[in-house]
Amino acid sequence: MLPRTCVLDAAWVESRGWALLEANAAWGAGLNGCDAAEAARCIAEATRA
Repeated sequence: MLPRTCVLDAAWVESRGWALLEANAAWGAGLNGCDAAEAARCIAEATRA
């Protein structure tokens, strides 16, 4: 099970399919193709006590 505020980097590998590259804390993720509003929501969730 992953933390609610974890983001995953995935990549398409030709002839193999999808692969998980890494998992990061939400605030350490780039916005490469991400919905910025959803990323902000995830970061806000990570800051709740």
